[in-house]
Amino acid sequence: MSADDAVVEREREIAQLARLLGREEDAATFDRMAKDELDHVEKYKQALELLQKKVPD
Repeated sequence: MSADDAVVEREREIAQLARLLGREEDAATFDRMAKDELDHVEKYKQALELLQKKVPD
């Protein structure tokens, strides 16, 4: 598990806890944060792939 995975998992856990406490707005915020984190990771991976294609070994 990477650090990114741990952050996403923790945000999902907090969202679940917020739902259990009836805090749907807070849960939605943490769900959105988890999604955004996954999107950031994907963008970084794409940028790295582009750089690796442009820079010879």
